[in-house]
This record gives sequence, C-alpha cells and structure tokens, in this order.
Amino acid sequence: MWTSSGRIAMWRATLDDAQSHPLLGIGPMNHACTGPIDRAGHPHNFPLQFMLEWGIPALFLLLAAAGVLFYRLAYFLRNPYAVSAQDAQLAGFLACGMLAAIILACLDGVMTMPASQVTGVLVCGILLGLFPVPRVTVQSTTTALVLLTSALIISIAFLVFARQELAVADVRWKQTPLPDRGIPRLWQNGKVCRLYQEKGNTDSER
Repeated sequence: MWTSSGRIAMWRATLDDAQSHPLLGIGPMNHACTGPIDRAGHPHNFPLQFMLEWGIPALFLLLAAAGVLFYRLAYFLRNPYAVSAQDAQLAGFLACGMLAAIILACLDGVMTMPASQVTGVLVCGILLGLFPVPRVTVQSTTTALVLLTSALIISIAFLVFARQELAVADVRWKQTPLPDRGIPRLWQNGKVCRLYQEKGNTDSER
C-alpha cells in the first residue's frame, strides 16, 4: 500500500505514447501488442488506455457522453415527478455502483475483463431503463429504428468475428509464450499478435 505497484511508471509511459499518436491513437488492443516486450497488457487506467488506443478526440467524446448521461440521471433523481420513489432508490444504488466501477477502472484493469464489461452493460441498461420514456413521435420512432438496425448489424458482425476467433483460439493459445499464459489474465491473449509480428519479420528477413 506504500507504493503504486508500478502504476505511475505505466501511466507516464502511456501518456508519452499517447502524445506520439494524439488523433487516432495506436488502435484497439495495441497497448498489449506494441511497445516493450515486458510491458503489461494494460496500463491499469481505462481513460489513459482509451486515449492511447483511440486518440484524444475519442476520449473527449467518451467523457462528454458520460457527462450527459450522469446529468440526465441527476435531473431525473432530483425531480420527484419523473420517477417513483422505488425506481429512484434503485437508480441511486446502480449509480453508486457505476461510480465505484469508474473509480476502480482508473486504478485497475476491471474494464479489460469480459465479465466486468458485460456486468457494466447490464447495469447501464437497467439504469437507462428506469428513465421516463419520452413521448413517441414519428421522428423518434425512425431514429430508434435506425439505432436498433445499426446495433443488430454490429452485433452480427461481432458474432461472426467471435466465431472465427474461437475456431483458432486453441492454436493461438498453444503458440503463446509461457510467460503470457497467466490465469485468469484473459487480456494476455492480445499479446498473440506480437508473436505473429515476430514470425512475419523473421520470414521477411529470410
């Protein structure tokens, strides 16, 4: 508890790398695939990792979206006619849980865990579902249809990608260097791309 367990050094390195790629970042999952061979799979700080991989503008958009959601949440909780007392109490508990997760994500790798990601989506979905439903209009119906169709297309694309990845997961796992086979360090699988990069460089040299 008397040290940062290397976090300060990781944060400084992440900031330096982010300054080298400020607009578009280095790409998703590339924190684990680029840089020194002994670099951790994530910097133990989700905002810094997001800024490094997606760029500074994307980080501001993420913060703006989060700010709008929390503003709406505070507005509805303070309005006694917006939601019932029971829903307001449940929303308050869920909001406290989200704040705790956000604080933890600034110090740990909770946002890199699939279980934590799914739980966060469920909590956010329940919280948004407690908001009062606005009056339905033709424009809002069209917007909702577009958003739903886009979400379905993205979900199908992710399922296709996941199916392809599962088909080669065992092969990649066997090819992963032993030091990267931590259990249950699921994010270490992202370092497999370094293995393929090294093989590609060796083949090109030959």
